[in-house]
Amino acid sequence: MDVDKVGAQKEKIMLSHTLPRLLKNKGLTFKKLAQLSNVSSSTLYEWKNGREPQNIHHLKTISNILKVSLHYLLYGKQDPYQINIEKMNKNIIEGNYNITIKKNGDL
Repeated sequence: MDVDKVGAQKEKIMLSHTLPRLLKNKGLTFKKLAQLSNVSSSTLYEWKNGREPQNIHHLKTISNILKVSLHYLLYGKQDPYQINIEKMNKNIIEGNYNITIKKNGDL
């Protein structure tokens, strides 16, 4: 089943906008990122100029270096599914609990 046909919108990859902004915020250059990531400068500049990335491993390496999620690197915003997971975890951690401790009978 094609997900696009059942109402889900396909998000536009915003890497060409997100990557330069992240580099500026981190005080890095494309050349320095290329050195740190072992991704060629030409590949990074192709992404900056709008070419969609083909290698998920390169993207993951770069997201780790820039300390952002892969979703944020690609789309320029936090993953909405991650937001829901964080809310659920907060509710679980901050909830009220009743804990009962029972002693097992002697053997």
